Amino acid sequence: MRIPKVKVIFDRKHQAPAEPGAIEIRISMNGKQHYVSTGYKVRSMNRLSPEQNARIAAIMKRINDHISNCIADGRTISMDDIRGMIVNVDDGENFIDFVCDRKDKRAIAPGTRRQYNSFVNRLEDYGKIRNFSDISVKAIMEFDEWLHSLGLKQVTIYNQHKFMKLFINDAIIHEKLTENPYGKLKGKIDRGDVSTVEYLTMDEVRAMEDHVIDIPHLARARDLFLFQCYTGLPYADLRKFDINDYQFEDGKYFKILKRTKTGIDYASQLLQPAVEILKRYKMVLPVMDLNRYNLYLKAVGPLCGIKKTLHSHMGRHTFATMMLSNGVSLPNVASMLGHTKTEQTLVYAKVLAEVVRKDFDKMDEILRNRPASQ
Repeated sequence: MRIPKVKVIFDRKHQAPAEPGAIEIRISMNGKQHYVSTGYKVRSMNRLSPEQNARIAAIMKRINDHISNCIADGRTISMDDIRGMIVNVDDGENFIDFVCDRKDKRAIAPGTRRQYNSFVNRLEDYGKIRNFSDISVKAIMEFDEWLHSLGLKQVTIYNQHKFMKLFINDAIIHEKLTENPYGKLKGKIDRGDVSTVEYLTMDEVRAMEDHVIDIPHLARARDLFLFQCYTGLPYADLRKFDINDYQFEDGKYFKILKRTKTGIDYASQLLQPAVEILKRYKMVLPVMDLNRYNLYLKAVGPLCGIKKTLHSHMGRHTFATMMLSNGVSLPNVASMLGHTKTEQTLVYAKVLAEVVRKDFDKMDEILRNRPASQ
């Protein structure tokens, strides 16, 4: 019996460095060469993480041990047996397991955790991205097509990609992967229609302020919402709000804080209407459960003559559009909101531009239809 030769082969199809090249195990046996994928693709062998190198070494050892045992026992060496060994050698953690572990360890708000859980459920339903070796540009695009086939809104699809990108970056940090395929997909995943951003006008905010609400829990919900309109705080940070976190200088409350959801620093100064709301409650916000809060807001809107369906995040949208419409620069509004990129804030500017265009269209129609001068 001739002893098979086993070797690690990189980029047999000569794709690197333009494309990641496959890492395969070549078994030369009986004059034939058999190639079995390790599941890894990299631009250079130097890009392999210690864990990936260890897994490949474990595969090689297992194959060589199997060949040695077959020779010692006089058994036929089967390629099917060898392929099975490569498939079954794992580092004990696939991508979905990694995502579950990371999401459970993150200090995040309950609402964000529910979104992460929903993402994991969709990933499991899809079933084609389970291991780290499954992650590629092609796999991401096929995942995108599958999400569209479910009839989801584009903004929801975009959020699924946002979570996928987040956990892939996390995997790179933990040396499970070497690169993020989303780097090749810039501009190819649409964020969705910016018109989905809902906010209140200043007239609607004032209508809420001026309306007398006799039902205590609805009055508290109204005040919490107005506080969000004047601070831009998302619910997770609203719930953790503590006036003692702020410095009081020159009659103003100011502080650089850290967003609960993302850990990003943001600048916060309490505008006078927000301070007045705090004084109403002896400087301690009457926070409540998010579901209850949103339920109460649905009743608050009609009471105040507002036709829009109120929800917690609309207060943050209102703050952003209020700041931009009053001349605050885009980078500064991004800093106030704790956005990592001004592109996230730009959505509000686009909404305002649409509103301005509609006003121009109205005026254009009026001027077109005015009586001709005598």
